Amino acid sequence: NFGAVKRCSVYRDNNDLKRNLNIYVISENSDNNLVKSNQVIKSNLRTWLNSVRVMTDSIDIKDAKVLNIGIKFRAAVSRDADKQKILKEAIEALKEKFVTHPEIGESLMVTDIFKCLKDVEGIVDVLNTKIVTKTGELYAETSSRGYLSSDGRIFSVPFDTVWEIKNPDIDIEGVLI
Repeated sequence: NFGAVKRCSVYRDNNDLKRNLNIYVISENSDNNLVKSNQVIKSNLRTWLNSVRVMTDSIDIKDAKVLNIGIKFRAAVSRDADKQKILKEAIEALKEKFVTHPEIGESLMVTDIFKCLKDVEGIVDVLNTKIVTKTGELYAETSSRGYLSSDGRIFSVPFDTVWEIKNPDIDIEGVLI
């Protein structure tokens, strides 16, 4: 098994004289984490594309960038609530919500985080959330970054980038008050 493409995105390069089609691809390893597609996968993809493309199409297959992120949140619970139990349930709810990888270039709706947390029994209010970029030995090497909209509701990434919560057990953190 040589692997497979997990996500793919196609953009026309209007700055190129040939108006090239750039295909951004990303694969998944055995731990369900996003990784660069290997050369065999890209070669097989190129062979297939050459058999079905229009002769005038010029195609480049490129690696999508991975941006590892984490979620930090602060929420309020009732006075007599079991904070440890509710915190565990809140983190599990977020892990379940984001188990599926997004598409390349897809934004993260911060409002989805608020909604997910508000649906956890025992949480009476979500005070704030924060999206953090994760870097270091355990994470993808990337020069890409995400951008929070001015109203704080949308976390956007560049068109050639896909975000991932790689280690949800440590990348999702919460505080309950």
